[in-house]
Amino acid sequence: MVSLPDLSVQLYSVRQPLAEDFAGTLRRLTDIGLTRVEPYGMLRFADDLQAALPATGLTAPTAHQALDGGDLEAIFETAAMLGIRTVVHPFTPADRWQSRADIQQLADTLHEAATVGSDFGVTVGYHNHAWELSSHIDGRPALELFADLLDPAVLLEIAAFERWATERRHCRTAPAWPRRPARA
Repeated sequence: MVSLPDLSVQLYSVRQPLAEDFAGTLRRLTDIGLTRVEPYGMLRFADDLQAALPATGLTAPTAHQALDGGDLEAIFETAAMLGIRTVVHPFTPADRWQSRADIQQLADTLHEAATVGSDFGVTVGYHNHAWELSSHIDGRPALELFADLLDPAVLLEIAAFERWATERRHCRTAPAWPRRPARA
């Protein structure tokens, strides 16, 4: 089987098969050539991940895990134990992207998480959705303001397709995928 070393699959996208057979699902991902995965709910699945990652040879350089309101020490200790180098905060509801104060609060929360994560050698990131781009504060997309307020130690995992797909959700036919530019 050909290895796909630079690709990773978000395990959330295969949550149904994971619920039925966690280790078997990871073996199947290995069988199709993947070498990396991005777990979600890391604390909930820590024992399964600790057993299945080494058994399958998969690595998890990143993970999605809520960083607001959780035990940051436990989160980053678990991440370090699993070999995860970046923990991405996956979701902040649209209603918390409506004011500068809301966005500042999230930036502060992620700054605090980044400070704790650095003690474990783990960085922090944020995964955006369409509403961070469609919400505007002072004439600017909320995500742009967020980037300005964000500690430089916090990474942004930009889901550019999210906005594009959301705007076209009422299309009757599937849009054409952009073509890869021809090589010179």
